[in-house]
Amino acid sequence: MRYLVRLLFVATFFISAKVFAQSQAEIKAVLDTNKIQIGEQIKFDLSISTELGKESVFPIIKDSIGPFEIVDSSEMDSLVIDERIIKKQSFVITKFDTGQYVLPPLKFEIEDDIKFSKPTMVDVISPELDIDNGQVKLRENRDIIDEPYTFIEILPYVLLGIIIIFIVYLIIRYMMKNREVKPKIVIKKPAHIIALERLKELDEKKLLTEGLFKQYYSELTDILRIFFEERFFFSAMELTSYEIISYFDKSGIHEGVISKDYLETLRELLSISDLVKFARAISTHDQAEKFRVYVEELIVETKFIEAENER
Repeated sequence: MRYLVRLLFVATFFISAKVFAQSQAEIKAVLDTNKIQIGEQIKFDLSISTELGKESVFPIIKDSIGPFEIVDSSEMDSLVIDERIIKKQSFVITKFDTGQYVLPPLKFEIEDDIKFSKPTMVDVISPELDIDNGQVKLRENRDIIDEPYTFIEILPYVLLGIIIIFIVYLIIRYMMKNREVKPKIVIKKPAHIIALERLKELDEKKLLTEGLFKQYYSELTDILRIFFEERFFFSAMELTSYEIISYFDKSGIHEGVISKDYLETLRELLSISDLVKFARAISTHDQAEKFRVYVEELIVETKFIEAENER
């Protein structure tokens, strides 16, 4: 009976110890070696094992671990084994000064508890030398490690490239802008051709058929005024009807160009047009048609006379 009690006690003790051990967090900080030469790289594995369901926070490690520089690091990895979650991360570290250095304890947070890894001593020594025939030789030759370029190192070359591209752009733009441009030859229609085309457009509007005498006379006299400006080179559009007649009388342009009969008809047209536009008189359809024929004859007659004079 006593034997069974003792056996039960021992079994209970070991089971309790195992359960207690499983509930505890286990932190490991393992180095490849505790002795290196200057600049030699060693691997440092860091891990924490906790009961499944417990939250743990890894220490924040950036560019260095204590006095050691980090050359490379892996992503943090997690795996589950025997109802325990293991988080681990590996680092490649180095040191460029001789001496004894301590890899410091690293802080882990496990829910409401805080634990630290064990510190580790590392000896950093100078390279061993071989003396051969009075000459000192390094025992080992190591390859030079090419470090990747940083953004700050590349930036000047990037800016230089942008400046060169911008200068080339300005040169090309300047050359394109100052390149000889051949002037476009614009053939302007003769004044009488333009005036006759406008008369046809006026006919197509059929203003007289709709009884729009005011608009009809306004457009008819505008066609004639523009023709005068382009043929006789005076501002007919800015002058009153009286001033236009006076201009022809005083300048003598009509002599040999516009007959007295045409000039009298012009005087009548401008007068009737003003009266109709200001609603002081009413024009008939036949009268308006007569003035339309007169304007066309005047344009054609003037054109023929000028062509003859030019010959």
